Amino acid sequence: MKSTGQTSKLVLKKVLQAGHQVIAYVRSPGKLNNQLNLPIIKGNLWNQSKLINWMKQSIQSL
Repeated sequence: MKSTGQTSKLVLKKVLQAGHQVIAYVRSPGKLNNQLNLPIIKGNLWNQSKLINWMKQSIQSL
């Protein structure tokens, strides 16, 4: 989900308020003003190898 758009920011806020853990994967971290206090990973969905590596690392850290 693109987390820097108006709707996505609202969804992120609601999901976090419900107690879910979220990590934002965004191209431009500066567009997501981090008032929601969530981890932000800079990346591009078109860079599949970086996304896959990041997901593997995240799963292993659980």
